[in-house]
Amino acid sequence: MTHRLIAYIIAITFNLLPLAAFAAHSEIIPDQFSENAHRMIVGTLADARDGAITGPKKIQISDQAVLDLPKNYVFVPAEAASAYMSAIGNKTRDSFIGLIMPKVDNNWFIAINVDKSGYINTLNANHLSADNLFADIQQNIAAENKENVKQGLPVYSMVDWSIKPTFNTEKKILTFGVIAHNTPDQDKTVNDVAVLFGRDGVLRLNLVTVRAAYAEDKTHLPVMIDAIHFNAGKTYAAFVANQDTIATYDVTTFVTGIIPDNQTSPFAKYWWTILFIPLLFIGFKMTTKKGN
Repeated sequence: MTHRLIAYIIAITFNLLPLAAFAAHSEIIPDQFSENAHRMIVGTLADARDGAITGPKKIQISDQAVLDLPKNYVFVPAEAASAYMSAIGNKTRDSFIGLIMPKVDNNWFIAINVDKSGYINTLNANHLSADNLFADIQQNIAAENKENVKQGLPVYSMVDWSIKPTFNTEKKILTFGVIAHNTPDQDKTVNDVAVLFGRDGVLRLNLVTVRAAYAEDKTHLPVMIDAIHFNAGKTYAAFVANQDTIATYDVTTFVTGIIPDNQTSPFAKYWWTILFIPLLFIGFKMTTKKGN
């Protein structure tokens, strides 16, 4: 990073005093983002924070569930959250509900999506071969990268699993995690995903952080899984045969993101993509801890 760019970030941060608690944390900023992009990122982050709902609070997730947002977390609704996600180079779709963020930091977020693609009646955890699924995700990434190049967005690659795919048959929850990076000289991004299966489809929670902070930040996804409760009549057990829509693809689709060619879906064929944080707020956090 150039000294001029560092000076710019310091200047814009301290000119926005209300943002200091969460905008002054940046240490590493990808070179592909221009100074105008930095200004947009800070602005959209400010808008997101201004419109955020602070816990403890009950948040309705579409018509599917309720999030009992705990204290020390905030929820950013879709409109402001989408603007911020776009500014930092992440894609959102119509299924995007919003972001969960920490109350005072920005080194991680959890994206929430509601995918009402139908009841999944083929939840066969025996298909969760980590090696095979790794290869399928690479196929998804290759397709996403082609689109990213066209749109001038960064390309990325998958490095390893942070969590190997696991399916909880009792709770009907799929979890897995992916480690990826844009360029080898930047800290790696971690995407931990929880897919909660319901009557109409799934709720998907995607924790996004960087590997340097992962040991601490990974604790937030289980908290949010426990905080989400399907509405009456929307649980997986509430399925009504011969009445409800059924999606015939199986649980592996929710790991690879690849919807089979012969299936219809209201979403793109590649229904989820790796998200990343181009502003890494690690340095401030570590410095503060050392100071304490």
